[in-house]
Amino acid sequence: MPRTSSSSTPGLQLVEYSPRTFRAAGKKAEMVPFMLVSRTGRISFNRKAVELMGAVDRESAVTLFQDSRRPRDWYMRPGEGGFPLRGTKSYRMFQHTVLAAKILDSLSFAGERLRIRIAGPPPPPSTNYLRY
Repeated sequence: MPRTSSSSTPGLQLVEYSPRTFRAAGKKAEMVPFMLVSRTGRISFNRKAVELMGAVDRESAVTLFQDSRRPRDWYMRPGEGGFPLRGTKSYRMFQHTVLAAKILDSLSFAGERLRIRIAGPPPPPSTNYLRY
């Protein structure tokens, strides 16, 4: 992450970009799990997302959920009963034009395709929380 530092010049704040504070994109950068949704109906998952879903070496499926109170929030659950995924170890995908349009419209996205980062599984419940 770039580092912001103060300068001796009043009102000047510099953002440092160096190998120590800023990694280049590409194969050497850490892969981020994401899904790609297109208006043509293709919903695909990159290699990191496939690993996160545990779908690398076996048949897999995914179910998508939308929060009815917060329609911009989407969740997914890998496993039986969902849309069957096809593809390789590098990516998995399924085709559903209506669902893809619903996802893009809920995010107010007017373009042709959108790359959406996947946050990952929720943390396990903790007994170390504060009660009020």
